[in-house]
Amino acid sequence: ATLSVASNITGRGAYLAGRWANVTPNLLLLVIASSATGKESAMDAVRQLLAEAGIAPAIHGRIKSDKDLLDSLAQNQYATYLIDEFGGHLRKISNAQKTGNAVYLEGITYTIMEVFTKANGVLLTDISRRNAIIADLNAHRAREAAHYKDNQDQGAKERAEYLKKIIDQITHYGGMKNPVLSMFTTATPSTMADAFTAESVESGFLSRAIVFFEPEANPVPREYVPVSLPFGIQSRLQANKFARIEDTA
Repeated sequence: ATLSVASNITGRGAYLAGRWANVTPNLLLLVIASSATGKESAMDAVRQLLAEAGIAPAIHGRIKSDKDLLDSLAQNQYATYLIDEFGGHLRKISNAQKTGNAVYLEGITYTIMEVFTKANGVLLTDISRRNAIIADLNAHRAREAAHYKDNQDQGAKERAEYLKKIIDQITHYGGMKNPVLSMFTTATPSTMADAFTAESVESGFLSRAIVFFEPEANPVPREYVPVSLPFGIQSRLQANKFARIEDTA
């Protein structure tokens, strides 16, 4: 939980010298432990701390499809997924690939890996998704521009200009620049047994994730520690005045 919070608050702002200069601290974390061992408490602590750091709007609890994942990164530069029982989710993806049912699930793990590796690059999308994202942003921009025209609201004018900047950036780069994706997921050993397939490892998802395994089915209770951040700590990825979570560096 601590690693997840630290990586998310740092955003793209921490760089290592030398050969690691292009490494970013966003992490894929998979916590495997039996039921009733405290996984949910750890995840809730992550949620509370990220909200305290000012990035609650970019926290998500489900990935419905690869389209859903791309849409979340069109709304904000940053996205973190806190997903309980992720082993069952991976099982659904595996079954979809075998049976041909629920095809909207098939591309999720590959899209996760593609986004995860683009924190210092550009996330390219298919033309239909890019056009849909631009159309949605343009519709929002048109509403703000109309509001400014009718009410002379300076804030609406600034929001419209800002949305145009985002649209122009997507058009210029052909996709979304520097998307930041992190994940904190939990699973039980039984649900993960079917998820660790050769394909899931070869795809790069499980081989790049940091896996924590709790060997005790009934670990000793730990002393309760209040969840809070030291005073003054905020994420480098914050909501700007237009309510978009993006890198402030």
